[in-house]
Amino acid sequence: MDKIKKSEKKEEEFAGKTTITTNYLHKYEMKVFNWLTPRIPKWLTTKRLTLMSLLWSGLVILFYWLASKDANWIWLTSLILFLHWITDGIDGNVGRYRNEGFVKWGFYMDHLLDYVFMCCVIVGMGLLAPGISYTIMIMALIGLFFVHSFLGFAATNKFRNTFLRVGATELRILVIGLNGLFYFVQLKYLSWGAPTIIVGLSALLIYIIIKQQKELHNLDMEAKNKK
Repeated sequence: MDKIKKSEKKEEEFAGKTTITTNYLHKYEMKVFNWLTPRIPKWLTTKRLTLMSLLWSGLVILFYWLASKDANWIWLTSLILFLHWITDGIDGNVGRYRNEGFVKWGFYMDHLLDYVFMCCVIVGMGLLAPGISYTIMIMALIGLFFVHSFLGFAATNKFRNTFLRVGATELRILVIGLNGLFYFVQLKYLSWGAPTIIVGLSALLIYIIIKQQKELHNLDMEAKNKK
């Protein structure tokens, strides 16, 4: 169990990197993942759990497309979001618990497939509300969050995967809530949804970029003064 307990830390060191996770639900979801880890079947390796994101990506687009014709399909998109939360959250835990060793592979593929899945969710939601320009704008903005995280990682050796204590888990809950809203309120009353998301993402992105560049400025000055 010691291998599992290590994953409860909010800062996890790996290959000179520190992953900073501060989202609101982190402590609670880790309890779920740590309970599940020893119970995962042996044939479900950490690589297979990570690659299952490809399956969830295809299914989420399919079910959103079906939901555009029959709103009852929307509940299966929420189920896919839940299943992705499980496999995405537990793959690293399983790898550490079994000492499978796919550390760098896991870091690369996990974040790459997270972006693929996120894009598929946005495309799928775009199928509910035809408006390709909104879909492209939202994908571009969320892509910038990924760029920000990896550039910040390169500059500070700290990988941040949460913003204002909001991470992937909270975003999944938000999307599930939007699914329910679509089912009960219907699309014609939600024309404000995409523009509101775009404005909110833009404001958050501007805030974290300003904060990050100040941190980098201070690090540069500290390094300069030490010379």
